[in-house]
Amino acid sequence: MKRTFPFLLFFLVVVVATYVLYGSKITIRFNNAPGQAAEDDDHVRETAAAGKLQSLGTVAIPGSGTHILVQKDKTTILLSGLGVNLDVYVGKQVEIEGRPTKTASGKDLIQVLRLRELTAEEVAAAETVVSKAWIPFEDSGLGVKFSKRDFWKLLSGKDTITLTIPADLSACGTACDLIKDDMITMDRVDNAKGATLVSFAGDEKLTSHNLIGPKSLNGYEFTSPDGKITAVIAREKSVYRFVYTPGSVKSADASANDFHSLLNSFEFIPFVK
Repeated sequence: MKRTFPFLLFFLVVVVATYVLYGSKITIRFNNAPGQAAEDDDHVRETAAAGKLQSLGTVAIPGSGTHILVQKDKTTILLSGLGVNLDVYVGKQVEIEGRPTKTASGKDLIQVLRLRELTAEEVAAAETVVSKAWIPFEDSGLGVKFSKRDFWKLLSGKDTITLTIPADLSACGTACDLIKDDMITMDRVDNAKGATLVSFAGDEKLTSHNLIGPKSLNGYEFTSPDGKITAVIAREKSVYRFVYTPGSVKSADASANDFHSLLNSFEFIPFVK
């Protein structure tokens, strides 16, 4: 025992000296490792979110997320599993908890630590009803009125009106990054030179004559191969041009029908300066 005591004493001295000299530095390096969330009171900061889980499939890049969470407001969160198999829950409504961090390109990412599937009752309680009612809109400066969906975002300028139709990301699958909002724009173009109305629509050979609105206004319409629809109507020395631009092929049919419903409600009103 007397022979081993010096060796034990030497070992304890080495351990204590190593801890004193390097222990705090090692802890600091561990806590501030790249790509990890900051720690507060010895616990890694976590966040929680809920929505529909979608896989990025072949679009996924290692270290940059493998899945997305589509929340009820249609915003998306990039995810990667940290000990959780996310593929099992693809297409399901879930609640996730994890560490917020960044991808190599600087995008927000949550490393999922825990996940549970929401019950039917929880999903029903969380769902918000999106109204799609038609409401009247007037712009006396442009001298126009028509009906629009109440959830469309509107931006009105001096000679232009822009309507944004939010994209439905709940069914975009692996190509959410490629989906854009549908757009409807209306601008007033000066035609003091008296150009033919059909020339403002597009390809004159493929442009069709169309009666627009409840007062059967004389107009023309042209649909291009990419799904864009242009409709034009004349008023005195101006041309009013409506353009529908689809954000994706999937949304084209429904929004195109709404675009024609808007045209069917279109009327001119007196100018108010």
